[in-house]
Amino acid sequence: FHRVIKMLSLRILAKKLILLTYPIFRIKSLLESNFCPKVRVIILHDIRDSWLDPMKKFIMSIQNDFDFITPQQFAKYMEGEFRLKRNSLLITFDDGFKSSKLATSQCLAPSNIKALFFVCSDFLNLNDMDGRKFTAEKIYDGAMPAKQIGDFQLPMNVQDLKDLLAEGHMIGSHSANHARFSKIVDISKLESEIINSADKLENMLGTKITAIAWPFGSLDSISAQSLRVIQRRYKFCFSGIRGSNTFKQNRLSIYRECIDIDNTLLFNKFICNNGLSLFYKGQRKVLQDMVNTATKDRP
Repeated sequence: FHRVIKMLSLRILAKKLILLTYPIFRIKSLLESNFCPKVRVIILHDIRDSWLDPMKKFIMSIQNDFDFITPQQFAKYMEGEFRLKRNSLLITFDDGFKSSKLATSQCLAPSNIKALFFVCSDFLNLNDMDGRKFTAEKIYDGAMPAKQIGDFQLPMNVQDLKDLLAEGHMIGSHSANHARFSKIVDISKLESEIINSADKLENMLGTKITAIAWPFGSLDSISAQSLRVIQRRYKFCFSGIRGSNTFKQNRLSIYRECIDIDNTLLFNKFICNNGLSLFYKGQRKVLQDMVNTATKDRP
């Protein structure tokens, strides 16, 4: 118990010390925005009802320093066909929770912000009981019992996704079953999770699926073998590794910044201004090496 209290105290202290450097990172980000603008991609997941007002405040506040770009503009930017005016943000939602659609209508729509939704194809349309089981066992990797899964962690259905597409948002794959790709050795199982999931979404929605975000987003959840399968099917692959993106980098190694809406507004702004990406420099290098290994024989 005392060890837990000590760890929490140290974490709180570290966060306070980090926030003291926020003005430095903000100035650096603003200078970068003028001379060499980049894109930060934000990861969001399930959104509790109590987080809607803080999310609205975050969206309104962050627009002072960043432009929001659409998924379509981001795709063109990565292909060298869209010019940024200043540092920009792209909003992404992972998993396919119904609460992310509600958050979009209440928090993003008033500012006409479009998002990219990475959904698990086999999570869609599940009933309440099966949806809670999927969330507990696969999305939370067994770390939470199904009885503790809230309504905000239940899945969207196909009509929800069609509504989002009609509003100008984009859909991507998050695998079929939120699988950890690095643990799958059988190539046919990898293809089922990576390729078949996109094919299934395309058939259900009648739209092209060109982007994937691998589940869990960490380096130990991806492999060179799975990246080889990904590059056969997708134009873009999104990670959970922190960092800024430029059109010069490999499109299979897109970095993203995970934020928790229940964090303080200042801390989330610190993250958006690249405050934590310095600690991920080594992970970005490992990912780039893995992508290079996976794609070196690509025609």
